[in-house]
Amino acid sequence: MGKESERLWESPWALLREIMGVAFDNYDKAVDNLDGDVARADRDVFDGKPRAARRIHALTRVVVELHQAIEPLAEALDRFLESADAEAREDFSQARHRIRRVIEKLDGFRDLLSSLLGLNLTMVGQKISTWGAILIVPTVIAGIFGMNFEKEHWWTQSHYGFELLVVLMIVVSVLLYLRFKRSGWL
Repeated sequence: MGKESERLWESPWALLREIMGVAFDNYDKAVDNLDGDVARADRDVFDGKPRAARRIHALTRVVVELHQAIEPLAEALDRFLESADAEAREDFSQARHRIRRVIEKLDGFRDLLSSLLGLNLTMVGQKISTWGAILIVPTVIAGIFGMNFEKEHWWTQSHYGFELLVVLMIVVSVLLYLRFKRSGWL
């Protein structure tokens, strides 16, 4: 055994500090990986990708599970340090800071993911409303001009009346589509 392992057995605090250091290193790696995943979910929402909501839900589940795994350790460390002597509090103050920083990051991820999910749902609703507005025009035109009137009108008497109404529906729908596309709603 080397001097490193002998040093660990000098006191129980040194061993506990080493174990906590390894655990916290793994928590830091997990949070760093989540940071990249959350950033990708953020881009997916703003790029309008269809699977963004699923990614957000999956990431939220991971964040919540990790938070639930870490929070009891943080609470136990806090209770331990409340009753510990000054030397132990000083030795473990960095560990307390690290675990609190990880928990704060996880809380931030959860808040950001919640906001992204709300934004994604708003954007999806906006697209649905936009398509509804585009498709309502031909529906209304067909409904009005398709009614049975007692009097003959130009669209029933004209040789190209039906075709003109179809062209009108298409032109208005295309113009609405282009307008909504330019405004960023589609």
